[in-house]
Amino acid sequence: MIVPFVLVTGTVSEEFAVNCLKQGVDDYILKSNLSRLPSAITSAMRHHAALRQKEKLRFR
Repeated sequence: MIVPFVLVTGTVSEEFAVNCLKQGVDDYILKSNLSRLPSAITSAMRHHAALRQKEKLRFR
């Protein structure tokens, strides 16, 4: 089962962030900008719910 994943980190290079996103991380949040965390979690959960729904319809 694939679950939503939001990376929270202190500092990260742009290269590392892009690599994480390519590997399946839904979003990353810098600790200095935690105000984005609620919207990032909501977005990741909606995205994964849509993926699950798409999979259900595919196997009908």
